[in-house]
Amino acid sequence: ETEICSVDLEIKQVKDLNGNTYSYKKLIWASDLKRLYNSIDLNSLGSKGIRQKVTERKNVLSDKKGGDSIVTVYLTIDMNKSYFEDICTEHFFYTPLKKGLLNLNMNEIAVKADNDELKYTMDKYAIIKWVRKYYELTTYEIACPVMRDASLAPEGKTGLIVSTLMDHSLVKHISKMGWYDEYKKLTEECIIDILDATIFKGMKSKVMDQFTSTPLTLEKMTGNTDGAITGWAFINNIIPVENKLSKVAKSIFTPVPDIFQAGQWSFSPSGLPIAILTGKLAADEVKKQLK
Repeated sequence: ETEICSVDLEIKQVKDLNGNTYSYKKLIWASDLKRLYNSIDLNSLGSKGIRQKVTERKNVLSDKKGGDSIVTVYLTIDMNKSYFEDICTEHFFYTPLKKGLLNLNMNEIAVKADNDELKYTMDKYAIIKWVRKYYELTTYEIACPVMRDASLAPEGKTGLIVSTLMDHSLVKHISKMGWYDEYKKLTEECIIDILDATIFKGMKSKVMDQFTSTPLTLEKMTGNTDGAITGWAFINNIIPVENKLSKVAKSIFTPVPDIFQAGQWSFSPSGLPIAILTGKLAADEVKKQLK
């Protein structure tokens, strides 16, 4: 829970929002790359060459979009885990209707602007209608942690974590329209109703508590561009990081002296294996340079 807000390249020091400072010899940045370059104080740079490199990199990243994000509903349920064990595994994917999302048209609520950005309608009820249909047709990733570890829920109770892909720009638009909290309640209502009517019949009346996180939640808590869970989007006109597996070893380097990068923003396409690999590559490089 420490947010870095400033990186001073001259004295090799980072500062957090509470004013605490941390010195470094080598720095591995495993977070959002836009955050890194936005945190560097260009006015403090003595070297014109470094200032130019930082500015160029900052400009390249400025309009780049993050990849997939998700909306997640967390449920506590007054039902024994044995009910769920008879139906599913502890982690699975579930599509309520076989016809899927091919039957859903984004044009019902948005048009493409000249800059290829989606421009959403201001018609709240058109968006609600579309969102309801989306939740009926999408695929869910569902986890039941107590099925892995009995200590994760009280006796006779169960927790479910239900996630599906959700567009950051749509949720941001909803928030700007002023009905973000209503959207979260709508999400909970839709997902509970769908699960109750299909795979977990009778679950709705047993729900004790619920809350929701959205792409905006992920963006706020992690600092990731567009609340992305998969690094850079493929729709970017260029991928701003290394994207050839044969060159993954180069993905850890930045144009900034003594700063390396790792994680989902350092290579594309990303994922857990890439995050681990780039972390190991960056750590090994730092160890080698510090010898």
